[in-house]
Amino acid sequence: MSGRQWAWALGAAVVTSGLGVAINVATDVKDAWWAWAAVAILTVISAGVSVWLRPFRRPSGKPDHPAASNGLGPRDDPAGGPRHQSAPLSQDATASGHGRVQQAGRDVNNTYILAARQPVELPYLAGPIPSAAAAFQSRAATRLVEQAVAEGDAVVLTSQPTTVLSGLGGVGKTQLAVNHAETLWANHRVDLLVWVTAASREAIVSTYAKVAEAVTGIVVDDPGDGARRLLEWLGATQAPWLVVLDDLQDPQHLDGLWPPQNGQVVVTTRRRDAALRGRHRRIIDVDVFAPEEARAYLAESFADRPESLDGAEDLATELGRLPLALAQATAYALDRELTCREYLARFTDRQRALGSHQQTVATTWSMSIELADSLEPAGLARPLLEIASLLDPNGIPLAVFTTDTVAAVLSDRVGREVTPDEARDGLTCLHRLSLIAFERSPNARSVRVHALVQRAVQDQLSAAETSLLSRITADALAQAWAAIERDLTLEQVLRANIEASARCTESSRRHSAPTIRIPCPAATTSRSGSGKRAIRRPRWKNSNDFSPMWSGCSVPTMPTPS
Repeated sequence: MSGRQWAWALGAAVVTSGLGVAINVATDVKDAWWAWAAVAILTVISAGVSVWLRPFRRPSGKPDHPAASNGLGPRDDPAGGPRHQSAPLSQDATASGHGRVQQAGRDVNNTYILAARQPVELPYLAGPIPSAAAAFQSRAATRLVEQAVAEGDAVVLTSQPTTVLSGLGGVGKTQLAVNHAETLWANHRVDLLVWVTAASREAIVSTYAKVAEAVTGIVVDDPGDGARRLLEWLGATQAPWLVVLDDLQDPQHLDGLWPPQNGQVVVTTRRRDAALRGRHRRIIDVDVFAPEEARAYLAESFADRPESLDGAEDLATELGRLPLALAQATAYALDRELTCREYLARFTDRQRALGSHQQTVATTWSMSIELADSLEPAGLARPLLEIASLLDPNGIPLAVFTTDTVAAVLSDRVGREVTPDEARDGLTCLHRLSLIAFERSPNARSVRVHALVQRAVQDQLSAAETSLLSRITADALAQAWAAIERDLTLEQVLRANIEASARCTESSRRHSAPTIRIPCPAATTSRSGSGKRAIRRPRWKNSNDFSPMWSGCSVPTMPTPS
């Protein structure tokens, strides 16, 4: 306002005050006609001043701060004049769920929406962790892991060694990691436990991103950004944590993804690349059971039937003290109520029948699958294990084994209709003989099968049988994918199974002509007139004509089935 305008405003204030005094005098003094005349004159003057000052006032109902207004305040006026008005800017913003609305700038009404949810409370377990093996034995490697952690705890403020468990398949690397993780969790020594199935870089990044969303409450679209956010969170938090990277296939998959040094990290792998070595990383070799460890394992396994330990030493020696082979042998002997010596006699006969070149696991597998296949529901265990042998050993969704395709295969094998419940029971038979690990709980990795068992099964299949099984697994995976709602974890697991199936098919193709093509998920099932799901021949697609959900998978092609 100008000086003249201020003078008018001051005059209006004086007039208003005088008007109040005149009213008081007029009401208190008898016959004060002059006071009432003053009231009238001052009222007229006050009205005139108000009319004169009106153009300089802010519009009625508008807040004073320009950042809260629908238009521009005086400081925002590019023309410099008080009468300038701009198009109104809307400030309405909505964030779904626990979304956060943030405003940037002082006078500029820019609104940003960052999707978020309530962070989880610690302690928090991000799994799933594989089931612990029966009769787990504390081993020399167990003590080495504990020693590494203890030494790290002594210098927890500066560094924490990363433990890498390396060794051949079947020696128990994963079980050592499971024991370490569960011990820390049970004793409340970590507030965050993350179990990562490190079969691929994509799997690692995806798991990191999911955990980051849980602990920070911030949702991002790019898994890479989520993975970086988790590593930053781990580096900054004061809470104790453990990250287990199980079955690392390639050390390069961890480039830029190694967790920071202020927590505990355990990696299991068969690799011994130089990239796994480095400062604050300790390599621990995991071998087969030592003689005393094998004896302790068998003693605990037959604790309820000590008479079955007859011949235990000879059995352990014949099986090379390989934990996986001993697990299958004890499961078989317990089911058939055999002593170790009686099992060894059957093992020797079977190995002789198969040929002396057959490996230990192949022999124990052939005995165990024969028994599992005879259990009720009879005839389902073998075809289920054959299907599992072409999929990801680190975990297969139960939904794959309950699809229409698998039901049709099982029905064809046994000559009768097989229900999804019977397929589940068939998996239980395999679990009973330690051929798979099976969890009935809703879990993206409900079925796990050791890679050595898979190899033993595949070695018994012809190239034509492998090709046919590849077609079956492709169709079953497509049906399982088409049936799920949006579930990033399940999609990741299914993709890993697609890639595993493709690798098996590629290996088979090097020995025979047939190769495989992934079917379009939407074309694998239909509904009959009665509304029931009916199987129909899949429409196999060319590798260049995949549905978008298969994009990024390296899968070979195959000719149209006859």
